[in-house]
Amino acid sequence: MGGVKTVLSKRNSLDLSEGGYDLVINNGSPAFRWGASGSVSTSFKINTDRWYHLAVIYKNNQVKLYVDGINLGTATATN
Repeated sequence: MGGVKTVLSKRNSLDLSEGGYDLVINNGSPAFRWGASGSVSTSFKINTDRWYHLAVIYKNNQVKLYVDGINLGTATATN
């Protein structure tokens, strides 16, 4: 499961500097990216043999990435 697979996106993929965000699977690991350079990711690999619940929460200038309810990544961000 190589490369980047988009789960959801609200951005211009041709010009990432315009802002926006996307939730992706990058070489098997979930990642959330925003703006031109903000990101939070995890080394946790997901498989194609079962369903996963992915969630991202922004609160108090923190972005948290959850897989199946477990916080696997946190980064500082501005809205």
